[in-house]
Amino acid sequence: MTQNSSRTSSHADSEKDWNKEQYVAAMKYCQKNQLIVDKFDAANSRVLPPVLAIWKVQLKSKPLKAVWIIGGSVLMDHVDASVAPDARAALKHFSLNWQLRASQLEQDLANNVNVNLSKEKQQEVIDTLVRKAETLYQLADDSNIWN
Repeated sequence: MTQNSSRTSSHADSEKDWNKEQYVAAMKYCQKNQLIVDKFDAANSRVLPPVLAIWKVQLKSKPLKAVWIIGGSVLMDHVDASVAPDARAALKHFSLNWQLRASQLEQDLANNVNVNLSKEKQQEVIDTLVRKAETLYQLADDSNIWN
């Protein structure tokens, strides 16, 4: 085996490991949020190691329901699948939603609403939401990923 093919194999293995870690994290997230998974819809999901994984997940529920779950180096979150027809639109939805959350938290901070957290911690949460939202929007806006 050549050194180059060894690197390629190692890269593929690390991507597989990352994918597996994200899948496990998504399953734990579903359990924590009482989302009972029927199946992951691979055809409508996107995994972009080591940054992002966004899955369309069919739930075991009556009536049948699906959600988008996002994870990776961004925040782990979910939303009803009806808000977006595909993974790219779901990224834009998460981005906007996180920006709106950050804006609300900024208002709360200015009005001293969240007394349970220090002002520094609140600002850290706001900054994280904004930073992750911007990352998502850049990914959603990158045509090279989606073509």
